[in-house]
Amino acid sequence: MKKYEYKIIATRQLTGYAGKDKYINVYRFPIFKEFYDLKKTHSYDTVKIEIVDYILGSFEVDLKQQHKQPEFWLKNLGKYIIRTNMQPGDIVTLTILIDGSNNYSFFIKSDRYFKYLLERHNTEINKYRLLIENPNKNTSESITNNTENFLYKFDVYKSDSELKFSNEVKDFTVWEYNGNGGKYLGIPFHIDKVEEFNELEEIL
Repeated sequence: MKKYEYKIIATRQLTGYAGKDKYINVYRFPIFKEFYDLKKTHSYDTVKIEIVDYILGSFEVDLKQQHKQPEFWLKNLGKYIIRTNMQPGDIVTLTILIDGSNNYSFFIKSDRYFKYLLERHNTEINKYRLLIENPNKNTSESITNNTENFLYKFDVYKSDSELKFSNEVKDFTVWEYNGNGGKYLGIPFHIDKVEEFNELEEIL
């Protein structure tokens, strides 16, 4: 039996903070590309997708034939995301087991590795947003009156300005950090140090 494991950051799109479609684009992982190539020729035997610790039933792999590059997506994750209270910035683990030659099993779970995860603006140096901020609802249950004080301990300061991030319609509160300026700032649950990183592989 072969086992493959990939970790990704739960995006705002995946958790329903931006848009309505909760899915994961997994084509960038080699084993998923291999599976896709098998699916095109119908040469696999079985496909099974399960939720770790809570099985909601079989999930279809939805092919997107209209894209220039072949892609497929793990969809129908809404119930799992709601049940686990998955938030942007959580670490999602995808596990793939291949039993025999063409029997595939997919497993998904999520963990809250950081208390807060901030994402850097793509053009403004050392200006970040809290991934859990939800300007579409004007609030987030995880942002409290103590958030600013907690982040202050890590030299992350709330500014008076707002910026648009990515292709989001509404502006986000800007948080400033006087560090090296990684793409992400991971704030731990307990006092330690800020994790500055560009890719998950740097810290996990």
